[in-house]
Amino acid sequence: MTSVSRKHSSNKGNNIMSNLLLNRKTAVVALAVTALLGGGAAVAYPPGTKLTVAATAAPSTDPAHPNTTDVLVTVSNANPTCATRIQIDNGNEVVLPAGTSTTHVYVTSGSGRHSVTARTVDCTKGSKEHAKSKFVTLDAKATGNATSPVGKNYVVNFTGLDPDSAVTSTATRQGSPMTQLVDSDDVDRRGEATVKFKLKASGTWVITTVITPSGAVNNVTVTVP
Repeated sequence: MTSVSRKHSSNKGNNIMSNLLLNRKTAVVALAVTALLGGGAAVAYPPGTKLTVAATAAPSTDPAHPNTTDVLVTVSNANPTCATRIQIDNGNEVVLPAGTSTTHVYVTSGSGRHSVTARTVDCTKGSKEHAKSKFVTLDAKATGNATSPVGKNYVVNFTGLDPDSAVTSTATRQGSPMTQLVDSDDVDRRGEATVKFKLKASGTWVITTVITPSGAVNNVTVTVP
């Protein structure tokens, strides 16, 4: 009787240990599933890719938004089931409906550097993402005085240029195309540059400028008495 009783007790102990191990495994699996579905790092869409946002700016041609800068914002790799909130410089804000990847945001005209942020909203917990990038708005202008004394330095100022560009200017005296002067400058981080010419001959001079790599800017005309 004693021998039978001990054997029964041993089996019961084994069953208890098996149940405990099974419960622990179940708990670990449950925690793993909860971490995957309910929290932790955002789930990229498509898997393995990150949400990105980019913007380009140009003077507005929309009659409804005159004298503004048109910023075209493009979002990539956004979850198509989520809306996306676009914000420029922590101010101008637009919400893209789910499945939409581009939008136009109109900002005050002027030159400078700006930031754009994209955040997915209305997503399931753990599926939200955000991205940020920078862009430059340009309002290229060349300015200079209408007249200049003979032999004095004449200055042309440039504003609203791409900080990664350079200017090369040529001063040509009208009626004497062989009389030319050339000066150049690198654009600083504020989008500004300056060139100087010592105009030693009387007449009308035209300063033409090429901006590398973005193109041209308005000419400046000066009369030297």
